[in-house]
Parts: sequence; C-alpha cells; structure tokens
Amino acid sequence: MVHRVMCVGPRPWLRSTFIVGLSRCQRVEIVSRRTFEEFRPAHVPSGPAIAIVAAYAREPFQAFIPNLARHTLLRCLAVVKGEGCDHDLARLCVEADFWGVVLPGASECASAIARVAAGRLSYPTAILDRIVTREGRMTLADDRPTAQSLDAMEVQLIELLASGATIPQAATRLDIQQKRVATTYLALRKKFGASNRIALVRSAIREGIILP
Repeated sequence: MVHRVMCVGPRPWLRSTFIVGLSRCQRVEIVSRRTFEEFRPAHVPSGPAIAIVAAYAREPFQAFIPNLARHTLLRCLAVVKGEGCDHDLARLCVEADFWGVVLPGASECASAIARVAAGRLSYPTAILDRIVTREGRMTLADDRPTAQSLDAMEVQLIELLASGATIPQAATRLDIQQKRVATTYLALRKKFGASNRIALVRSAIREGIILP
C-alpha cells in the first residue's frame, strides 16, 4: 500500500533531485504541488508554507477534498525555512492536522517523510509531548499565552503586579471593580500555570509579554 505524503514547502525544494528520488521509494509517494493545487480551495493561499498551514489551521484541509475516500492516506508535512519549529508554527501545524514539520535538509526530510509514511507524527520531542486529542482534533496542551492572546487589561494588570501593586491598588489604577481584577488575576494564573504572583510575573517576562 502506498502512503501519500504531501510536502508543503518552498517550490525549489519540491523540485529537487532529492525529492524526485524519494518519490520513487516503494512505500512513499511525494504529492506534488500540482496535485495539491487540484484540491486547494480558492481562499487558501498557494504561497509560503506558513500561510497554507495557517489557512488549514482555521479549517482542516480534509474538508475541501472532493472525494475524501480517494485521499484517505494523504498526510501533510510542512517544510519550512528559518530556525525550525517554534511554538507558533507548531501550534498551527498541529491544529491543521499536519503530521509534522521539518527543515528542508535532505537527511532531516528523509527521516521525517519515512516517519509520516509509517503513520507516526514528526515533530520535535518537546512538541510531541504536548500534543493531545480533543473532540477528535489534535491540539497542544497548555498552550502558552502570548501578548496577542491577552487583552490590554490583562497585560496592564500583570505590569501592575510586577511593580508591586496589590489587587485593590491595581483596581484603583485600572478604574475597574476589585472583584473583576481578582477574577482576572486568578484566570491569568491558570493560563500561565502559575501558583502565585511571582510565578505569574516571571512567566510573563519569559514569554516577552512584559519587560523585566
């Protein structure tokens, strides 16, 4: 049985002799960009891999395949340039039901494609350890908060707590009810997995949400 592996990545890499050689492997078929274009929905970009992954993260690619049974064995692998699989890229790939992400090096890609073709995910160990299934979809457990995922009041509250303000003092500075500040504070601790104020502030600094 041939396992179809669709590599979404830089066009020159997909045309390389290395990929052509892999496509001749007995149990692996590398799906070309032309094949990808056959079932790419109009609103999904055909540009850089990250744009495609981001679009699929919003709505899984399987939903767009006209004849799903014909593509049951299709498995997507994102091939990306740069520093590799950072947290944001990993989250997008996992939520888009991609089987893995890899840099465009010959040995790395050969290993990743072999793992995906064999039915195993191909992510860095730190990412694999955090992948969970919820309601039939993969996601990352304990997804780390970012400045973009917090609203302005939450960031301001963390900054005030970092400066030494108490909950009542923060409520006065923010001009909102103390009860709301206390509720937000507890919610922030849960988001960051922080046991106390100091741990919350340290986590926010580590994630670049506030300055030290």
